[in-house]
Amino acid sequence: MPYHIQVPLVLLQTKAKDYTTVNSISNVSFQKHMFHISQLMSRGRES
Repeated sequence: MPYHIQVPLVLLQTKAKDYTTVNSISNVSFQKHMFHISQLMSRGRES
């Protein structure tokens, strides 16, 4: 699995385990990663 997809999955698992501690940190970076992935996917479909 490509690294850029693994990272948000790890963040998601961490949030599920310990939501209150990680929430403020991971929420922003998680959304950035998801945005990045959606851009990569749409770019892949075009080419």
